[in-house]
Amino acid sequence: MIFCILAMLITNAGVNDGLNIALPEISKGAGLDYNLCLSMGTIAGFVGVAMMFFIAKLRDHFGGRFMCTALFIIFGLTFNFLFLRASNILMYAISQCIMVSCGQGCFYLCTGPMQSIGYWN
Repeated sequence: MIFCILAMLITNAGVNDGLNIALPEISKGAGLDYNLCLSMGTIAGFVGVAMMFFIAKLRDHFGGRFMCTALFIIFGLTFNFLFLRASNILMYAISQCIMVSCGQGCFYLCTGPMQSIGYWN
């Protein structure tokens, strides 16, 4: 249960709520238009919903623990090496799509099976 709470905090901080605070400085530092960056969240949300079907199939095949680990790693690498270093709007949009897909896929799709069958089973 503690892991699931942490997963929610991390993914929401990097995708939803954290951008409300960090996005003005990120867009200013990268020289990107704040309003255009903000609108990329909508596109990333649609991509994230579509990716949920793919992530769910992978979760069914590999299991929740493996997918949580893989999605967290992809999320972290994308945040550090692509999102924070975005130099154009396309790079920003791609990183936002990856982060939304991995972050929300991890929390909404992979933590439930871990709770229902037990983490160590």
